[in-house]
Amino acid sequence: MDVFDTIIPLGLGLSEVLLILAIPKTFIHFATLIIFICILGFFAYWNAIRKHDPKHKKSLNLKKLFLHHFGKSHGSTFYDEVVKFEKSAKNDLFVSTVVVGTMTLLTYFWLNPISEGMFYFSIFVILILFMRRDIWKHLENSEQLKEFWDELNKDTFEAS
Repeated sequence: MDVFDTIIPLGLGLSEVLLILAIPKTFIHFATLIIFICILGFFAYWNAIRKHDPKHKKSLNLKKLFLHHFGKSHGSTFYDEVVKFEKSAKNDLFVSTVVVGTMTLLTYFWLNPISEGMFYFSIFVILILFMRRDIWKHLENSEQLKEFWDELNKDTFEAS
């Protein structure tokens, strides 16, 4: 754990409270907080990914934890799949930040019901896309982990 592991969740919590308080305020207050939440989400994944860097002193401990928990045959694959998911989510958050920022600027400079509606529609689409992104689903649907899930299902069936 480091300072980013504390600052990022605190920033997200504060942003959520401010977002609720910004509802009766102007559009730009609400939109700015949405952008800030996207940026914090991007940095949350950046922080997790940087801890996988072999130069990072805790990186080996993290990989060892996966190896110990899932065994030598599957631990490395789980670790790689988690890193793959984190990188993909970080990239999605970057794109979301750009889209929301662009929609905010367009709406702010050409404030009309259509542009504001497009802003809220883009937020809606981004939220739906992120609700569908789930690390558990990613791991369950991974071709590399198919053998692990098959073994687990076989062991569970035999135990019952």
